Amino acid sequence: HGFDVEPTPDTFSLYVSYMAAYINPRSVSTYLSGICHCLESTFPDVRQARLSPLVKRTLRGALRSKGIAINRKLALTPANLRSIITHPCTNENYIDTALFHAMLLTGFFGLLRLGEMTAHPTPSLIDPMKFICRASLQVTSSSYQFLLPANKTDPFFEGNRIIIRATSDDIDPYHPFLNYIACRDHEFPFHTQLFLTSHGSVPTSRWFLERLHRHLPPSFGGQSLRAGGATWLASIGTPTDVIQ
Repeated sequence: HGFDVEPTPDTFSLYVSYMAAYINPRSVSTYLSGICHCLESTFPDVRQARLSPLVKRTLRGALRSKGIAINRKLALTPANLRSIITHPCTNENYIDTALFHAMLLTGFFGLLRLGEMTAHPTPSLIDPMKFICRASLQVTSSSYQFLLPANKTDPFFEGNRIIIRATSDDIDPYHPFLNYIACRDHEFPFHTQLFLTSHGSVPTSRWFLERLHRHLPPSFGGQSLRAGGATWLASIGTPTDVIQ
């Protein structure tokens, strides 16, 4: 196009306008970060051009004119959990049903992301270091806990201990989890992973969502566990800093 090779606020602004016509403007900012990373060794001032007022205003305008609303999944409610637990699929393997219920309640009460309990659906992207280990599980008379080895805010695998306490409600997570562990240990006593399907493999997010959508519409998804648990805690008066 005859532009100057050296990146300037003008060329970045034109780039934003061009790309926003084809992709979500929220992704353009990420593209610019990648461009700056690649060009910084040759053009040391590239980040100053990226952060110029002109480029910022162009990005803001692209979001207003071309932006797409974020489609958030609905939060699970105790009524949803109650409906799922009391109406299990009759044609499914017992271990898979017990696993699904254990993951559903653990994710809800532990505010876990679905990806923290499942394997990546693409085999080449599976990272065994992120799997929760059976050996980390500790069970008491009123709770169970395990080590979450990593999450997306913990890149150095320092881990976090997740504690799930028994409740007096009919959607108590404690007993369904113990039921699953009994089945799992009977079938796969030498496997190291905590969550295992009837085939002895770590469930994928697709595996979990397929069963979730047998009970609920697609407006619910993996984010519904964490969002539902946080919303439920807020509804019973849990302080915001405790939820965080």
